[in-house]
Amino acid sequence: MGLSSSMWASVSGLLSHGNKMNVVTNNIANVSTIGFKSQRMDFNDYLYLSGSSVSGPTQIGAGVSTYAVIGDFSQGSFESTNSATDIAIDGSGYFGVRAKGGNKIAYTRAGDFYFNADRELQNPEGMLVQGWKINNKKDVTFSTGATNLSNGKTTESAYVGSGSPTDIILKSWNVAPQRTTNVQFTVGLENNPQNDKTTNESSPMTALFDLWDATRDTPLPDEAYAYKSDIKVYDEGGSTHQMTVYYDMVESSKIDESGDIVYLIDGLPEGYTMYEYLVTIPPEEDTRSYGGTDYNEDDNIWTGNQPTKFYNDPVEGTNKKAGVLMSGVLIFNSSGQLVNQTAYTYGGQEAPDPGDQIDTAPSDKSIWQPTRFSSNGLPVFTANFTGQPLANSVTEMMEVNGTEVSQAQDYIMELNLGLKNMGPNWDPIPAKKLFQDANDLYEDENTPTIKLEKNNYGYYTTTGAGNKVYGKYNNNDVIHNGTNWEADGVEIIDPEDIAQIAFYTPRKVDVDTPTSLADLTTRFEADGNNIFRNVVAYRENVPLMDFAERQEDASICNVDTFITEYAGQDGYPYGTLSSVSIDTDGVIYGYYDNGEILGLYQITMYDFHNEQGLYREGGNLFSQTKASGEPRIGVAGDDGFGSTMSYNIEQSNVDLSRELVQMITTQRGFQANSKGVTTTDMMMEVVINMKR
Repeated sequence: MGLSSSMWASVSGLLSHGNKMNVVTNNIANVSTIGFKSQRMDFNDYLYLSGSSVSGPTQIGAGVSTYAVIGDFSQGSFESTNSATDIAIDGSGYFGVRAKGGNKIAYTRAGDFYFNADRELQNPEGMLVQGWKINNKKDVTFSTGATNLSNGKTTESAYVGSGSPTDIILKSWNVAPQRTTNVQFTVGLENNPQNDKTTNESSPMTALFDLWDATRDTPLPDEAYAYKSDIKVYDEGGSTHQMTVYYDMVESSKIDESGDIVYLIDGLPEGYTMYEYLVTIPPEEDTRSYGGTDYNEDDNIWTGNQPTKFYNDPVEGTNKKAGVLMSGVLIFNSSGQLVNQTAYTYGGQEAPDPGDQIDTAPSDKSIWQPTRFSSNGLPVFTANFTGQPLANSVTEMMEVNGTEVSQAQDYIMELNLGLKNMGPNWDPIPAKKLFQDANDLYEDENTPTIKLEKNNYGYYTTTGAGNKVYGKYNNNDVIHNGTNWEADGVEIIDPEDIAQIAFYTPRKVDVDTPTSLADLTTRFEADGNNIFRNVVAYRENVPLMDFAERQEDASICNVDTFITEYAGQDGYPYGTLSSVSIDTDGVIYGYYDNGEILGLYQITMYDFHNEQGLYREGGNLFSQTKASGEPRIGVAGDDGFGSTMSYNIEQSNVDLSRELVQMITTQRGFQANSKGVTTTDMMMEVVINMKR
């Protein structure tokens, strides 16, 4: 090995240290570059020449080379700013940006973004930030058997946006109105019999409904109910409407001054409490109608019968039930927890032909039937504020291009008082085969054919055979043998003084008649002592939620003073964007002058398994390579991605003191290698001079 090898070894040291100085000075130069990730250079021994020695084979090194340039991808410190669109990533991940006119995505930690004149979120180079668009349109659909457990307030998923990542562009500074699709109340009710302000002895669970009269200036007098909750709701045009829910207690039984039972809700568990509720709007804002047939969607006309308006119809005038949207009862257990409820709406179980409205006037209680459920498991009603055709009942349909569709579904509202039905039906299923006589409807052919009424002396009972009736007349036993009255030692002068008793033969009704508010009317039924009473059979006549699940924010009935703990709805009018904010999940919220705060986009996050394989493009950008692999895509705060910090930008992660030390050691290494060149040169000069 000659002296020249020593010189070239020193030269390789000069070259390598020169390259390292480039890395060090580049780090120092970018000490204030936002999002910059520093580098370091590692050396390796370059080449060895084989030789021999007394001790055996030897290797003599011949220099050094650049082994690797390693990126330092540790997080830089944060600097606070005054701009909401300055965003730092606290943890792993990169923002994705796209050059206009291109499809290639570049990646950066520099979050100095802003909205340009076209409302596009961009970086200073004009590259557009990528994100997922958030859909704020609220649609309520009817239940098909599956129930959505979400309550609409929060979501367990970190993904708020959906679809494919796209440019973040606020295409409109205005927000269109959103009609109300969900109304929620959390109320605290008193368990106090004095709150039974209105009583209907023949139908105790419909007292408020029966009292409502839209033809009066005040449809429901103030003294008729115990409590009420008010809320403003919005139609599809953004107009506001006052909605009121009235509450009145329903005692499980009433006893008159003589000690006789006025009515009994038979089968209601001991200690349970009922409250009737009535969902209403001002009658003059109720634009529903009934009786129209053969609606032509193309011409927007009724080719058959013309509809009759609920309110202020030219012919019929105002119907008494105009303004009533839903009626029902809330059922609380002995602890005051809400355990079930009923919900009746106009035509809730009807099935009119497509293009036809329900033709029964709303004043008929038989047309108020158990409503349908939404896919969220909540009972729904229609609030047809703008007079839409075939949107007056949850069951009305129209035919579009040969397909039956529900326009009513576009106008329904959910009522959330704290219960969800995990099944699609009511229990019992609200439709039954009935049998009819001249005056009454019967559930089966075995119903006694004698209609019983109370006289001045007590109740009458039957043997069940249908032809013998027993009772009291002047405290003496009397009997009707099916033809004549007989008495034990008493001369009966006028049978009408005993009771109004008629005999009928039942006949089968050919159609299914749905359960309705009319079925909540009390009936004479015998108890174990053969005494007839006014009874509503709780488990037979009251359709309850099939699988009721109480929510955390359910209404209760165990407070000392009534309170509406929460009243909310999801509609809003037109609004103009005032400002934006960005949360730790990367969600960009718009603040509007109508008071709404809406999620607009969610920033897309990218990460790589091999960050060392990323290619540095300059301009604070990286691009993927085969070495880096495909990016992993997600959102901030999920699956290992860091959080987004608004009003902050990430500084360079260059440690200046360390870089200055590296500069000194690199300079010393370079100087030492240069000394090796000059020393080797002197030695070679000595060798040359030896020839002289």
